[in-house]
Parts: sequence; structure tokens; C-alpha cells
Amino acid sequence: MLMRTFYERLFAQQAQDLTYHVAESAESALDYLRANRVDAIITDWDLPKMSGIVLVKALRSHPSTKTLPIIVVSGRTGPGYMDIAVKAGASDYYSKPFEIAAFLERLRTLLRGRGGV
Repeated sequence: MLMRTFYERLFAQQAQDLTYHVAESAESALDYLRANRVDAIITDWDLPKMSGIVLVKALRSHPSTKTLPIIVVSGRTGPGYMDIAVKAGASDYYSKPFEIAAFLERLRTLLRGRGGV
């Protein structure tokens, strides 16, 4: 299953209170963010063309997205990967597979910190 399909199902089935947009790539996410306001971003580390880490750095360098909560999700495991993501500017890091309830609770906590949910 593609990760975007996973997230579409996750939000449709277990997080109906949240509005979401699933981008096809980091580039399309950046295009979307130029025209739309969002409250948080979830990105995979391994994306085509531009990695999620490069995306996080790009988001942190732009005034409109530099304070957004960003969760990086990855199949990469090991102590160094979380450090790399956080140093790039991620708010949190989840290794796949992750516990869905804990993931959604963390997302909601980050959103509450921004005045959402």
C-alpha cells in the first residue's frame, strides 16, 4: 500500500475531526502550501526527487511555514535518524510501523499547541 493511501484511510476512518490534504510529492506539497494554509505537516523521509528532510528544511526556511508542527515518518530505524530529522526542524519522528493511536494523539497535541483541534 502506498503511504498516501494509508494516510487517506487513516484520516477518513480514525480522524474524521481533522481536515487533510495528501500531496503526491514534496514539490506538490510546496505548491499546495504556497496557496493554502495548514496547521501541521506529516511527511515521509523517503519521497521521490526531494527527501522529506529537504522538505522540512525548506519549510523551516519560509516565514509562513517555519513554525508549523512537522512530523517525519520513516522506515529508517536507528538512533541517528531521529536526530537528523529533529536537527532539520521536525517536531517529531516516527519509525514505521508505528502505533496509530499514539501517532494521532501526538498530532492532536501538536495541533492544540497551535490553537487547533
